[in-house]
Amino acid sequence: ATEGGFEQHQYNAVAGTTWTSGGFLVTADFMRNDEVRASDRNYLAGLPNQKITILPQSSQKSALFSGHQALGETFEVTLDAFYTERDTWDLGQTSVIFDTTRDSVIWLVAPALRANLGGDWSVRLHGAIGSNENFNGLHAYTTAGAPLAVASPRTLFENRAEAAGVEAEGPLFALAGG
Repeated sequence: ATEGGFEQHQYNAVAGTTWTSGGFLVTADFMRNDEVRASDRNYLAGLPNQKITILPQSSQKSALFSGHQALGETFEVTLDAFYTERDTWDLGQTSVIFDTTRDSVIWLVAPALRANLGGDWSVRLHGAIGSNENFNGLHAYTTAGAPLAVASPRTLFENRAEAAGVEAEGPLFALAGG
């Protein structure tokens, strides 16, 4: 940002390889944005508390794995998995000073087994399991910095997903145009 705050840091890495019967890819990423405070903006100079956050600090860590391996001429196993963790924090002020945290963790694992049946036909058995967890917290303080009894406990909201399926793929018949 041209007026200060919101400095961004991002680091990532990608690696992988293949071999005759398979391969894999793995990635990792870290990203962080610093907050923007009222003191970073001239148009907010009149606010009594210049430490107030107008754009929250945030960070994200994530990783991904994708791999496949043939098991002989007939079978192939695959695995896709990812993990992401995001955190935000900001500071505000009404008649009291408060800070808010929002954190989320998302992950998914999806294995599959494919069988070649011959004649350009295959069948694939696949599944997936994942979760999305969100944590929220609010803490309130007097302007002197003493904690208030109205601070909320950290709450958790969780969504889980599970899926499984079977797919068959192959040609049924040929059309005149090919």
